[in-house]
Amino acid sequence: MTTSTDNTQDQTAGGALSPELREALAAQRMIYRAILGLNSDDWLSLDLSMGQLKALVKLTSRPGMTVSEVAEALGTGKPAASMIVDHLTQHGYVTRSEDPDDRRRTVVAPTEFGIELVTRLRQTGGEQAMIRWIRQLAPDDLVAFTRGIQALAAVVARDAELNTTPAGAGAHEAVSHIQERA
Repeated sequence: MTTSTDNTQDQTAGGALSPELREALAAQRMIYRAILGLNSDDWLSLDLSMGQLKALVKLTSRPGMTVSEVAEALGTGKPAASMIVDHLTQHGYVTRSEDPDDRRRTVVAPTEFGIELVTRLRQTGGEQAMIRWIRQLAPDDLVAFTRGIQALAAVVARDAELNTTPAGAGAHEAVSHIQERA
């Protein structure tokens, strides 16, 4: 079984992908690449290391983590995580504050500036481009697209409900938000 992005094996079920599924995945990759290209300038202008960016992204999805929790999430030691948090604090991306439940602990939370950066990196141009592209669909195609994307969102929501990890909870919240807007 290969592990390339173009593999023809269903890694979760162990079977061959149907031609329809291969076509859907190829289309999804093409759209994803197009969206990534829209905000490459934002990514290239970042003055953050990969560890700092990972910490900031994690903190925007789970504010109020301790430095120890940041270290665990990043798979680093506490001193390295503390240095990462120091850098993010100095640049205004996060704040440190005393834990109201345990004054010996310090919690880290993203600032509005940090949240805006992560949001911009995730969405810059992507949502506007999707709107522009979707508006160009023929009415029948728009109905089919909407039905398909809502069906996929429902599958993601069910999967997120079964997944009790923080990532699963985040997926569940994101899908709930999408469903509310639909």
